[in-house]
Amino acid sequence: MIYESYYWKNELYRNYRIIVKFISSKNRKEKNFVNIEKAIMISAYIIRKLDEAAKIPPYILNKEINIKKYTANKKIIDLMNWHRIEENYKLEDEFEYKDKWRFFINQIIHSFTFILIFDDNNRFSGIMINSDKTKNENLFYICISEIIKLILEISEGDLTSAKYCRKYIPENWRNIYNDMKLIDGKYDYEPDFNLDEIMKNIKKGKFYKRNIFK
Repeated sequence: MIYESYYWKNELYRNYRIIVKFISSKNRKEKNFVNIEKAIMISAYIIRKLDEAAKIPPYILNKEINIKKYTANKKIIDLMNWHRIEENYKLEDEFEYKDKWRFFINQIIHSFTFILIFDDNNRFSGIMINSDKTKNENLFYICISEIIKLILEISEGDLTSAKYCRKYIPENWRNIYNDMKLIDGKYDYEPDFNLDEIMKNIKKGKFYKRNIFK
């Protein structure tokens, strides 16, 4: 259980900085690729732990996002060929897909396929992923801007109010209560924090820098 979320959210912010610096960087050394993998995977883990510890309101990970999905070619996909996505999946058939962030966070944490994708201008644009459970069915593409947006939405806010519930379940001769759950909460930000504006600026190469006193 996480006691103080401040330090965990600081780690999220540091990972955000690593990611945005890599977007327009032309440094393609192996170490930089590893740092990006770590930043995204560790951020996903931190986000899930914050959620499990009731440090963020559930609506954040219950949001649905639009991504791209590719179906598998029904070939054996294993440790020897996971990176051959053009052979393993029908990349020519692209589908719009929607699911909750909870699902995609787990795909990142349990990723089997994890490939960085670059656009026509050689800018880091997103990741292709699936997990050990979904690898034989689908490959997913998540735009890096969606990941950045989620990281900042969590790292720059504070849970200022919360509503908890313990569900009562009558069972024969005894009464049972489930674990206490966070069912709603208010997440507040600094007055000058505008996530939509920040994301527009990132696309222009102007990266958000948090208040030094946060």
